[in-house]
Amino acid sequence: MVEKANPLHSRFRLTYQTLLLLAARSHSMSMTSFLSQSFKEAARTSLLPVFKRDLRRKRKELHALPDVRCVFGEPAIEDLAELEDRSRGIAEEIHMKLWQHKAAASSIFTFGRVCFVHSLWGSLQSSCPAIFLNVDFRPLVPSCPPTFRMLVLLPPWVTAASLEETRGAGRRASE
Repeated sequence: MVEKANPLHSRFRLTYQTLLLLAARSHSMSMTSFLSQSFKEAARTSLLPVFKRDLRRKRKELHALPDVRCVFGEPAIEDLAELEDRSRGIAEEIHMKLWQHKAAASSIFTFGRVCFVHSLWGSLQSSCPAIFLNVDFRPLVPSCPPTFRMLVLLPPWVTAASLEETRGAGRRASE
């Protein structure tokens, strides 16, 4: 009683008048949810300086890290593309020679054999696993490459509609 009274300052946005208004409009929001929301906001506000401090520390650590040198970027991508193109050409020659050798072809190109199919369409830039369904050893035209039917497993991001669109665009461009 000797000392002067200190006024109470709330750390929350919640005041007595707000509670009275809330009680008057009790249908919009319950008292407990309003109180819990106010406490959550106060907790977030008190933690904000801690988060900012931690963020500044992490940024300093990030700037202190040395630059990463990628060893895979050393050969130019064009050189790798040429190697890929050459290896596909060699693989195609090997497959054609195997195809022309009847005994080897009958044991390699068989029903159920799993393989990878390259460059089905221009929009599909990756190799896809496939399974041989039917192999025709005697094509209709002898100079044509061999024909076969395959079940190709496409990546999940490819839809049949997108393949039809690119296939149709390729036909129109060749006509």
